[in-house]
Amino acid sequence: MDCKKCGAPLIEGALYCSKCGTRQDDKIACKYCGKDIPNDSVFCSFCGKRVDGKEICLNCGVAFEGDFCHACGNAKKSKNKESENVESYPQKPANTGLSDKTKSVLNVVKQSLLYSAICVTFICCFLVSLVSYYKVDGERIKETVGSTSFYFLIESFIDVGEHLKEVDVFVEYENGMWLNAGLMAGTVAVIMLTSIVSFIIASVKFFSAVSSKKTVSLGKLASITAIINLSALIFLRSILLADSADTTVKLSFGAVPVIEIVFVAILLVGAMVIHFILNGVKKDKILQYVLGLSLILLSYVMMETVSTRAVAVGEGDLTAKFSACALLIGLFTAYGQTPSNMLEAYGNSLEISLIMFVVYLALYLLIVVFACIKTVELIGERESSMAQTFISSVCLLGAVAYFVIAIIFSCEKISSGICASPICALIFAIAIFVISLISALNRRAPKQELKEEVE
Repeated sequence: MDCKKCGAPLIEGALYCSKCGTRQDDKIACKYCGKDIPNDSVFCSFCGKRVDGKEICLNCGVAFEGDFCHACGNAKKSKNKESENVESYPQKPANTGLSDKTKSVLNVVKQSLLYSAICVTFICCFLVSLVSYYKVDGERIKETVGSTSFYFLIESFIDVGEHLKEVDVFVEYENGMWLNAGLMAGTVAVIMLTSIVSFIIASVKFFSAVSSKKTVSLGKLASITAIINLSALIFLRSILLADSADTTVKLSFGAVPVIEIVFVAILLVGAMVIHFILNGVKKDKILQYVLGLSLILLSYVMMETVSTRAVAVGEGDLTAKFSACALLIGLFTAYGQTPSNMLEAYGNSLEISLIMFVVYLALYLLIVVFACIKTVELIGERESSMAQTFISSVCLLGAVAYFVIAIIFSCEKISSGICASPICALIFAIAIFVISLISALNRRAPKQELKEEVE
């Protein structure tokens, strides 16, 4: 007998050609179960699985190869379970007019920018510093707080211990000093831990992808790291925010945090621009982008708002405005220097300020979580989830509670009024909830509209 393909002589009953390897009985082995089946089979007669390398389109029922159906343009697989109903409708891949080589280069540049942003946060996390401004009797004094992050983690506690040895005060004063140092140390620890973990994960993913010549996605990791770091810096700045007619204590970002914010923002914006160049801007996603970016921006504005002055304490020229953190620390300090027979003047101020601080802290964390969820959804081009609507509604309740407690505190004996922070926080919380609700109602487009757009 001779080979059916190359004509080489074969021994009788041979299954494969000794020259070209062609099978002689017109059969193939099923790649799933290994059984021999005819080479023109579409399905295996033993295991029932399709063996011709094609898939059935879920939309039109046509068999096709590749990632998109050639008949209707439907994607082979939905990107995630949450958006399965939307993704299974006909969708055309973005046509940007770029060659495969150009896309590959741009993708490498995009991921390099994102990795650089993570590297910047990693370097700067060891150099957290704040600039404090003291105004005493009209004279303005500038002082740098912490040249490195280890000042907040170690040296600040040493300074507090040495200071307490030199003064004779009540236990409340000591609690206030330790609370101040602890809040700062905890915030800086969050910045360092987030940056270090993100840097390790990003380095492993980035260099593994480079060595294997594969693509890697660092958008979510870089964005969440930036959100947490900036949120922690804003919180850190609010811890000692207080001012009055003759004395001001104000913390601003030092040089390194400012450099970090500027560089990270430029790198993330650059990566976003390249992303849109690579993928284009889908018309049906424009409203989603606008609403998402608006919510992220509003969440940052709300972070900044709730961290400013909450209440004004005192009367006349002796009035001082405090943030929620500074108010609690200040009252602890004031209690610790006041004789027991004079504590009646404070009323329930310390207890109410503690409640306000807890509500403020919970509200702040909710805003950060909301910003992270919205950023992940926007980067993944996913429809708005109900989780963001739920968290925005909880944020609104937190803002209401923060506002109410500030009003209650303003009615105390030592207080003189409520500042703009709780009022503005409530306004921005309402705006975030309304936009989240609009975004959630827009999360499911009618099937017929999607089909018409593709056609």
